[in-house]
Amino acid sequence: MTTVATSGTCDVDKVLGTLEAGKIADAVVVKGNPLDDIDSLANRDNILLVFKDGKVASNRGAFAV
Repeated sequence: MTTVATSGTCDVDKVLGTLEAGKIADAVVVKGNPLDDIDSLANRDNILLVFKDGKVASNRGAFAV
């Protein structure tokens, strides 16, 4: 919720702050749970999908996006 509140405070909540259609976001889809093993993020094979500025930057998991 911090991102939502901050984007509202900065008056950019129409384009940032949540993951939804029409907004700009950075997100990563990984294999496994990085909360259980943060070191798993250091292995490129565990990074399946990367969104940068709302666009697919890498799709190693062959996801339909």
